[in-house]
Amino acid sequence: MIVIAAAFALAVAFGILAVAAWRPLRNPQPAWAGVLLQASLGMGAGLGATSALFFVSLLIGITSPWLTFALVLASTATFAVIILKRKGTPTAMAPAAATGFRWNWVLAVALGLGLLIVGSALVELTAGMPHGDWDAWAIWNLRARFLAGPGDSWRHAISPLLWRTHPEYPLLLSGWIGWVWKLAGETSTVVPAATALLFTCGALALVAAGVALLRGSTAALTAALVALSSPAYLLETGAQYADIPLGFYYGATLVLILLGGPRALALAGLCAGLAAWTKNEGIAFLVWAAVCQLLVAWWRKVPFRPFALGALPGALLAAGFKVFLAPATDPVFRQTPAQLFAKILDFGRYLEIGKAVFVEIYRFGNGISHPVILLALAAFALGFELRNERDRFVPPAGILALMFATYYGFYIVVPEDLAWRLQTSLGRLYTHLWPAFLVIFFFALGRPEPAGVPVPPGPPVKLSPKRKRARTSEKRP
Repeated sequence: MIVIAAAFALAVAFGILAVAAWRPLRNPQPAWAGVLLQASLGMGAGLGATSALFFVSLLIGITSPWLTFALVLASTATFAVIILKRKGTPTAMAPAAATGFRWNWVLAVALGLGLLIVGSALVELTAGMPHGDWDAWAIWNLRARFLAGPGDSWRHAISPLLWRTHPEYPLLLSGWIGWVWKLAGETSTVVPAATALLFTCGALALVAAGVALLRGSTAALTAALVALSSPAYLLETGAQYADIPLGFYYGATLVLILLGGPRALALAGLCAGLAAWTKNEGIAFLVWAAVCQLLVAWWRKVPFRPFALGALPGALLAAGFKVFLAPATDPVFRQTPAQLFAKILDFGRYLEIGKAVFVEIYRFGNGISHPVILLALAAFALGFELRNERDRFVPPAGILALMFATYYGFYIVVPEDLAWRLQTSLGRLYTHLWPAFLVIFFFALGRPEPAGVPVPPGPPVKLSPKRKRARTSEKRP
């Protein structure tokens, strides 16, 4: 158990110090939100990077988990030295958040009580499901056991004989769990359970910190309360699937895109790459995020390189895995063109999927505390204010919309029984999008702070030489 605790502590410290050394934000306001965002991003980056390092070491024939431990420990020490020795100021700018709403303490007390109630319920749920749900022990934890095995037994994790349990899935979650298991010399159920709890806490912290930096403390407290009113999302913690980690990386990517700045965009690319290393859907997310950022770079004449460089490690790892290692067992791509076109032209499938979308939204919460009701009340009270910030809102909102369309299109061509597939997976796809949706929704709302509190402008927009000359000519008498 000591080794397991040390592995978690080292990976999280590695990620937090790496993010702190990179300094994606400058003078974040409120300060607590900057610290919380750094901790959340560090957790996700640390676990994801450790998983990737462990899998690469297996690929090159080094099966000892202690090499990964040594590399992570050395990197952690290096980042600590950089932080202690560096001087000067950060180079990227995070938009300051307005404060001043006098009833924030009421929201904070409500949030604290909610966290106690939800936290105790999640711990009890996890204790009652030590092995997780079906996909946990049939896919993610099963493959982690192979990765934690001796010698070349890790190759069984991608054996085509596992064709009914998706051996083609990327390995971030299984790689992390397998590394800790191999390091500890035991397959303790504590590891996947603690990982699930950690990613859920990280996602909640990401929502609160991201909204606070973008729209202030009051909006952040409100968003966190809405997140706690989503039982369908929170219950996925006990399942120990890869859906909550994937949703975390989605949310982290879009929060950093909204914050802007070259360093934040590089970190956004890293998170998008880790999403691609988490699950198949993450590969589609990385593609759409890259396309949208490329369009933004072309339209606004801002660099695309930071995002691309940040995404490169995860993209190369996921692409190499899918091309050279993963077996071609996905049933969607084993259909004939005639079968695909028959499904695309079947209008009844569109209606069935559309109905299931609304049914699943209804099931996402309970009673008057349903998150949709709470979001509608927030929108009614605050309204939507994007007059000067549409350029910031459109790219992340577009990425989220494209992912929803991708999921809808997947159901159209899925080869299994459509009703069964919708019933068993649609709710988990909502889990992917939920943290990012909350951040984008509250960014679009007006500020809850009282009138008279100055609202700082967003990050500066770089103009092309042609647009600069046009603006200069407009100012001449």
